[in-house]
Amino acid sequence: MCTANLKELGEAMKAYASDHDGMIPALEDWCDVLATETEVSLVHFVCRPSEAQYGESSYALNRNIAGWRLSDLPPEMVLLFEAKYDDGGAERDFPLISRDCAAHVKDARFREHQSDIVYQNRWNQSGGPEALAVDNHEPRGCNILFVGGHVEYVALRRLPELRWKVEGDETFPSHLLPAEKGIASIQYIAVALVGVSVLTATVIILRKYQVTKHPVFSLVVGLSSAGVGCLFGFLAETMYPTSDVHNVGIVAGGALGFLVGICYAAILRTSCSTIRPEGCKGYAASLGMAAGILCSTLVHLVLTIMHEEYNPNGMVGGLPFGILAGAVLGAISGVVVRDSYPPEAVEG
Repeated sequence: MCTANLKELGEAMKAYASDHDGMIPALEDWCDVLATETEVSLVHFVCRPSEAQYGESSYALNRNIAGWRLSDLPPEMVLLFEAKYDDGGAERDFPLISRDCAAHVKDARFREHQSDIVYQNRWNQSGGPEALAVDNHEPRGCNILFVGGHVEYVALRRLPELRWKVEGDETFPSHLLPAEKGIASIQYIAVALVGVSVLTATVIILRKYQVTKHPVFSLVVGLSSAGVGCLFGFLAETMYPTSDVHNVGIVAGGALGFLVGICYAAILRTSCSTIRPEGCKGYAASLGMAAGILCSTLVHLVLTIMHEEYNPNGMVGGLPFGILAGAVLGAISGVVVRDSYPPEAVEG
């Protein structure tokens, strides 16, 4: 929603510039100008986690764009960003109807809210990196609208890389600078423990279910799972934008996918010996979904350790992918087992 807000404000900026010889609104009244001269709704000025309300703005304009034409600015330069607001402990005491834009605002909803009380100064905000709001979302970071029109969620570790000026650099506030972190030995040890635990469980399962009786089937399932694991591991790592560790998701997804896959194959082959052929496909899909959940969780555990960043949204968001991949591979495996390995062959 916050990303959508900034995209709408970006379109409003373009519309204003096209009507004013390419110029950007002035710092002191940019919110008023967009509200009165473009079709943007005041709801798009509000990011809910910022605790701003209708008639206030969660966003600030980069102070270094003053006096510039939009077309003359570098596309990778910051235009709008989520801004923190310090109310100093004061209460909202400014009538929304008293805003400079009130008489000409184009938002149809304005009449419903015109009697609301707002913070007077939470509007027309401008500034630089010292005004960044980094705690509205998880993981810590800030949504940024760039001059080129694209919006990106920039995690805390990458915020010092942003371009704020046409020429030269802005001084980034030291209190926002993330501590320098390398990959500590403890991280390698933790990941090694995860790997050893999974490998040990794999050996135990393979011995119990005698995977060597059908090695080709188990190998094909394991390699298929590894391929899917590499893909989803890569996608999972994009959910950790503080990344200064690369390709962890691909390696973890491939390795864990392979181990979980051959364990799944061994359990499936043995379990289907007690199931009627017509029920094998459904059972295999269900077992595959469980395997997908396990693999997805393990991959995100490794990513959490290596990136030193707990990302519950990423972990939860990854589960549907694991479930879907497990269900598809499971259903295919179930058909193979049903058609190629009848119960008598399994038992014999």
